[in-house]
Amino acid sequence: VLLSILTLTCSNERSFSYLRHLKSYLRSTMKQKHLNHIATLYIYREMAVLNMKKLINNFVKKIKLKRLFLPL
Repeated sequence: VLLSILTLTCSNERSFSYLRHLKSYLRSTMKQKHLNHIATLYIYREMAVLNMKKLINNFVKKIKLKRLFLPL
């Protein structure tokens, strides 16, 4: 759930603004596919600071609680 809610509207607008600047700066030297990969890395750069171990532990705890109350 946390990963599906990544950014707010303001962040999205900044991402598109950055993409426009990036495209205008690098348009002459890069292929479109490469440019899209760089833009994607920039947009999702905040994910690099996520504490994956904590995120996974929280997910596992929730699954265990579900199994206690909703047997399969």
